[in-house]
Amino acid sequence: MAFTKINASGVDAYVSFDDTVKIIVPASGAVTLPKDSFVKLLNYFKGYAFLLAQKELHNKYYNAKLSSDLGYFVESADGSLIIVDVSLDQLGKYASVTFKTLDTNTAAVKYELHLSASMVRAIVDEAALHGIESTAKSYKGIQFVDSLPDETSAKKNTVYRLSDKFYLLNDAEDALDEIKVAFEDKLPSAEVKGKESVIYQLTRPQEEPDASLRFTEGEGNGSPKVIHFDPGLYTFTAATNTFTLLDLSVKKVSSLPEIPTDDKKKPNISETTLYVLTADEKVSDTETRKKGSAWTYKDGSFTEEKRPITVTQRLPYTKLAVDGTYYDVQNFVTKFSDGKFTKIGKVVMIRNGQLPDVSTVKLDPDYIYTLKKNQGEKKLNSSWVFNMDSKEFEKYVDPTKEETKPVGP
Repeated sequence: MAFTKINASGVDAYVSFDDTVKIIVPASGAVTLPKDSFVKLLNYFKGYAFLLAQKELHNKYYNAKLSSDLGYFVESADGSLIIVDVSLDQLGKYASVTFKTLDTNTAAVKYELHLSASMVRAIVDEAALHGIESTAKSYKGIQFVDSLPDETSAKKNTVYRLSDKFYLLNDAEDALDEIKVAFEDKLPSAEVKGKESVIYQLTRPQEEPDASLRFTEGEGNGSPKVIHFDPGLYTFTAATNTFTLLDLSVKKVSSLPEIPTDDKKKPNISETTLYVLTADEKVSDTETRKKGSAWTYKDGSFTEEKRPITVTQRLPYTKLAVDGTYYDVQNFVTKFSDGKFTKIGKVVMIRNGQLPDVSTVKLDPDYIYTLKKNQGEKKLNSSWVFNMDSKEFEKYVDPTKEETKPVGP
């Protein structure tokens, strides 16, 4: 077994990197680790718990509990349990470490070895000379964010307006796509409001903006047109979202007009009138026309109108949203698709004639981003890192949670 002497802050230690990693500090203690267990220590210094402790060090939230939570356990070369306590008391790439080798039968500490942060650094540097290094990626730290940062100068959830054209960052965040925006005073409806099963009796004139889309602000084709509804009876067609004025007027009567038995006598009955009874009308011993029932006349007989009549001062007309359309309401764009509205973002006017640069990634890929809020399918407290090759955010994988394979000669 070939040992190498190292010194840190005036303390000598002897290390060996043959079949195992053995560390001896005279008059202090010793520990023997399988190489993969030693790599686990190297990876721990790049893991989430340690980076979080570094972030919170000297922060008002940092306390003894956070420090006591640092550490893990491994098995020694002979199967003993080794408790690895990590203590961070100053900012740095490494921290002080205490190895406690336990007797698995009695739980007694057989060996204990404390290494200062400077000694840990010296041992890590020596291990690298023997080909034993961390298998984990290094990160600068952790950033807690409400949403993942934008990749480029162009921002997500923002619509850029250059003259009369509008642009939105695509899903890949590598181009600004031109979109067509319809202008509205308020968002149209996602569903019809009228009912086909009733007749609407409108008692006063009504005006509504028409259903055509306005893609240009200002006068001309951008000005909203108006639909005018005169008082009268209307039916509704859901498929076309239209109200149709019936060629009928309402007349309230205590009984229906008499149908002449003489074919030569012209009946005093209108085929364009809807007769509404104000009282029960007995037709025979077995038939009574109920008060409130409505009747129309055609071809010599009356037919009851089964649909209820709704008396209203306003028809339930609504402008329907068009699938795949972006709507601008007071400089905020919302998209309607698959029966629902999705907020896109504010409209930003480009005044210098230059759209934001999307050719260069601006965010720092060397940070772990932890969400403080849900962002779509990305959940609260989940952590993400940016892959510069795929130009996508990927779920962060803590190296201390992975199995580590032996490294080194």
